[in-house]
Amino acid sequence: MRQTDPNPPITAGAKPVPSSAYIQTELSWVRTKLSTERTFLSWTRTATTLVGFGFTLYQFLPKLAVREVTLEQTRNWALAFISAGIVVKVIGIVQWRAESAFGNEFEIDDIGQDEGLPHWRFSWLFAAFVIITGLFSMAWIASN
Repeated sequence: MRQTDPNPPITAGAKPVPSSAYIQTELSWVRTKLSTERTFLSWTRTATTLVGFGFTLYQFLPKLAVREVTLEQTRNWALAFISAGIVVKVIGIVQWRAESAFGNEFEIDDIGQDEGLPHWRFSWLFAAFVIITGLFSMAWIASN
């Protein structure tokens, strides 16, 4: 239930003013929600880097003419980096879902609501893109 100021300003037809403790609690939940989103994006950046590095490794290491490294070793390292990127992205999704579910257990009134904001997030689209790109890269490298 919403806590209100014990001495609200007297104005005709005005809604009660939330207490400062209530506003601080609401804002802390908003900060937590934003922190969860930032963490999800960090997982996405890490996964993108691993997938990109694996693909780059496969493309350029053989061209450096390093005699100690065979094509099979290069392929194995590339596949390891790409699969690590996919696993990291899946872990990021699982963590984000768990943290979001925890935050959704609490009722957040006016300040914490996202009315008017889009309910789909571009970060989900990009997460799917990273996973699909990783899977296609793995299939292409394994087939060569």
